[in-house]
Amino acid sequence: MAQQLALEKLSVSEHSPGPIGDSEGLFRALDQPIHFQNGELTPTAFGDAEARGLSINRTSHISIDGALSLAIERVKRVNQRKAENLSQSNSQHAAQKRRTVAYTVFKTLDLRMVLREGPDVARRAFGVYDTAKQEDISHGDVFFLLTERQAWRSMRSKLYELAKPGLVVLD
Repeated sequence: MAQQLALEKLSVSEHSPGPIGDSEGLFRALDQPIHFQNGELTPTAFGDAEARGLSINRTSHISIDGALSLAIERVKRVNQRKAENLSQSNSQHAAQKRRTVAYTVFKTLDLRMVLREGPDVARRAFGVYDTAKQEDISHGDVFFLLTERQAWRSMRSKLYELAKPGLVVLD
């Protein structure tokens, strides 16, 4: 884990404005309607942190409106790709379209302070990494750092609790 945490202090792209600082705000778009039940956000909305990295935008390098625009464009591309794949397969099953449903903003330090208490030591649950892209210098990713399955469900719930105060549901 020490090696994973050391990577937080590095930039991974020539387009990067630098490593993500503790005081930075992190924007996360929520674009899958299945992550809402009865109008409420569900913890499953943060599953990408375990599987492939939870994409975020650094609010010190992009406005909320700018991050929302990027999210909306990404959703359009995903829906277009799904529609093309559906027409090529001649399937009658229409996949549920994504749409930008909500977003949340939380602080990097709050995320880095989520700890998994163990018998001997508390370990950090999440790493926050600069993964800037040429087309989006504000891009970063949040990864779950632990390996225990039960730890994931517990830590995902903590991430969910961090996200709720900054949640903005869109029309």
